[in-house]
Amino acid sequence: MKILELITGILGVTVSAIIYQQKDRRRLLYWKFISDIVWGLQFYSTGKETAAIMSVVAMFREIVYIIYAKKEKKVGVGWLVVFMTLAASSSAITFDGGFKFVVPAFLSVVAGLASAISALSFWLGSPPKSRIIAFPYSTGMMVYDIFGGTGQVAWFGILNESFTLISSIVGIIRFDLKKKAKKSNEITEETLKKLSDNQQAE
Repeated sequence: MKILELITGILGVTVSAIIYQQKDRRRLLYWKFISDIVWGLQFYSTGKETAAIMSVVAMFREIVYIIYAKKEKKVGVGWLVVFMTLAASSSAITFDGGFKFVVPAFLSVVAGLASAISALSFWLGSPPKSRIIAFPYSTGMMVYDIFGGTGQVAWFGILNESFTLISSIVGIIRFDLKKKAKKSNEITEETLKKLSDNQQAE
């Protein structure tokens, strides 16, 4: 288990750093699917039951999203409801002792909500929006990694969410802000050109 934990941890962190550097929707989903597989094994090897089940749900979710992306169609709202419900259910069925153990129960809910946010993020089909929504998702999962599950701190999980947040910030700066600035410059140039044309016409 320790070897599996080490291998999946290293691979998981590497893949997570790549996900939010994608501009194309399909490529982003492909990398997310790979991430789900790797982290599913990681969570299983460390006894994080809630997160392991959510990874399995996420794998199925990404397959559906990829199929729609290949057809260049938007995923129906019905699928979003299904995946968000499954995310919430995964936290409910993995309570260790039910509400008697308040902290494990609360952290399972945190992980379930984080997974639901992730379902919404990739359902939107927009890499820029996914990068922004990564912040509440990764924050929730980081809280779970620190306090949840077996009582052991999931160091690879914490490192993964840290890299995810950094990757999201880099992606926003590298793609989204530059694209916005370029569009703003184009609008400004077009406006100036129209003013110039109007002055010449007068």
